[in-house]
Amino acid sequence: MARKAAANKGNLMGAGKREVAKTSRVCRTLQAAGDGRMSHENEALCPGKSDVEPSSQPPIPGCASPRFVFRDFVHEFAGPPFIATTRRHRAPAPRMVELREGRRIAFAEYGDPDGIPVIFCHGWPASRLQAGLLHSAACDLGARIIAPDRPGVGWSPAQPGRTLTDWPKLLGEMADRLGLGEFRVLGVSGGGPYALAAAWGLPERVQVASVVCSAPPLAEREDTHHLNPVYRWLLRTQRRRPKVLRWLFHAVRPLARVHPPLWVRPWMLRKLPAAEAETLADREIFETCFRNYRESWRGGADGLYGDGAIFAQPWGFPLHEIRVHVRLWHGVQDRNFACELAREMAAQLPNCEPRFVENEAHYSLAIRHRRSILADLLSCEESASAEC
Repeated sequence: MARKAAANKGNLMGAGKREVAKTSRVCRTLQAAGDGRMSHENEALCPGKSDVEPSSQPPIPGCASPRFVFRDFVHEFAGPPFIATTRRHRAPAPRMVELREGRRIAFAEYGDPDGIPVIFCHGWPASRLQAGLLHSAACDLGARIIAPDRPGVGWSPAQPGRTLTDWPKLLGEMADRLGLGEFRVLGVSGGGPYALAAAWGLPERVQVASVVCSAPPLAEREDTHHLNPVYRWLLRTQRRRPKVLRWLFHAVRPLARVHPPLWVRPWMLRKLPAAEAETLADREIFETCFRNYRESWRGGADGLYGDGAIFAQPWGFPLHEIRVHVRLWHGVQDRNFACELAREMAAQLPNCEPRFVENEAHYSLAIRHRRSILADLLSCEESASAEC
């Protein structure tokens, strides 16, 4: 019995030593992480910076502090981008341009500073950061991308009561402040109507307009089955109970800005068409799109609601009055705005060259073909030319 007890004690001591050694190794690993030796993924998200500020307290010898243990748990549960986005990654402050009547507009620039000027009109809900996806292509192709936040979105102060036809005046004044004469416009999704408004209101300055998976005129449309179900509901609610919709924007804003953890993303992607899911499965693309979306809420719920409400109003000009050359891109598999809507718009534009792309949807077209879209816009000559 005594020998058996001694044997059991020896086994327990051996197991205890092995557990201590294992725990020590884990703690040393966590300590190394806490000392700032980041993974490659985190370093790519925040170059030159640790994803967690170094602790002001000296670490416990041989083990990590509870702070680093918690961080490691979050890494395993939600993935490294969760911490980098929620704690350390902040969108860089934009440039501001002062306009008349005390108004200001925020904007970001991408691409070649000395390149051909292209004013980018972001979608909805989106912000100037959406144009960041064009940076690499713009550098290679020699384009200077100027991406403003619309009033009430991102860093741009709200402009109560504005309409779509106010956009050309604002854009022209901004171009004056930046020393631009003529320029090209590129609008994606909800930015399509703004690109077309610029072409209509500034025909002497807009050389070419390119609209990608553009939102169509909605105010007079009764048949909405070609719209995404969420868009149908938003349009119906805005028409019937706008105050309720505004209240809902305020209610969902805190939740809408929460970064989705990694384990939720497969479920999110299953709800999308195959082309969209394949595009957004790329982690870098997903992170860029989320930061862009989250930035759109910066100006507050009223700002984003007001920007969206404009899509339910009459545009203020007929499409057949646009004389500037328009390149219209649309994915045949688009579920947000069905391809039939884009064909209707193309038929009304007198100087339009449509490009309907097979096997592409809404986001996939704008993201996967962004280089071709930009190259096509830059290759087109003056709007007065019938052939680009």
